[in-house]
Amino acid sequence: MDITYSTRIITNSSSNFRSVFYCLYASDLRWDLDNTLLSWILVVILYTVSPLTILLNALVIVAVKQRNEFQRHSTILLRSMAVADLLAGALNIPVRATIDALILRQLWIDHICLIDFLNVYAMYCVFFCTLYHLIVIAWERYIAVVKWMDYKVIVTRNRVRNLAIIAWLASVFTVLPVTLQSMFGASIQIVETLYIFWIACGTVSLLVITYFYVKVYLGVRKRRLSEINQVSVLVKAKLESKVAKTTVLLTTTIIFSAFPTIVFYILSKIFPIINSFLDFRFLEAPIMLYSTANPLLYCYRDRRFRKAVLELVRI
Repeated sequence: MDITYSTRIITNSSSNFRSVFYCLYASDLRWDLDNTLLSWILVVILYTVSPLTILLNALVIVAVKQRNEFQRHSTILLRSMAVADLLAGALNIPVRATIDALILRQLWIDHICLIDFLNVYAMYCVFFCTLYHLIVIAWERYIAVVKWMDYKVIVTRNRVRNLAIIAWLASVFTVLPVTLQSMFGASIQIVETLYIFWIACGTVSLLVITYFYVKVYLGVRKRRLSEINQVSVLVKAKLESKVAKTTVLLTTTIIFSAFPTIVFYILSKIFPIINSFLDFRFLEAPIMLYSTANPLLYCYRDRRFRKAVLELVRI
């Protein structure tokens, strides 16, 4: 498969000719060169959210780094997630917007399909990196609420950092096989098998996260019933569960961002005609916009985060 090759074709649908640009590595990713309004709206949105994503995640990273009140294991993991989201805002989002703008203006550049190919897989690498970080955060919340007496022994700073590194490496090794197989022309059966592996990784990750948060919920209820007179313990449990609720929201958001893409991919294999009606690029947009939603959720759920960020921008 020559992923650097692109073509402009004329198709006939209901007696109306339509000019379409697509890359041979993925013909379901196409640009309609006649009806470009929605595509230009998407380009404007992506160019708008790119600097916003960079700014918000940079503020989160600096706030966690500078303030002692954020030197908790959970916020250290959030900072590592913010680095991935910042990279998405600095690279994935503007590159996608630039490629779309060039193609819509019919300015073909050398290797434009290769650039888009690498950018798409980099986007999925950031996605899995965030998902694996959420597993580590869910585990940390589970220990903090359910096994709180052993928390300092089990959850150490070095262990948290090592788990964050593992999350980064795991995301690379999840995406890299599909990338290499697609680049070097593997059979479609092998590539589709690896895509199924992606879906399996995401499903297992969500099941693990769900397990930990169910345990957290049951643990909080148990402590409220058995330790009703220990006010300090209950206050601490409430704070721990609030952090858990924040990460549950982050997990829910990432599920909804990936849901359209997964559903489209599955249905397109069952009903190929769907490819003619839906544009896969628009369905992938929520995955990129998720990097903007993360820091907004931090600030919305935690008043201290919000205050720290506003102070950094002198508001």
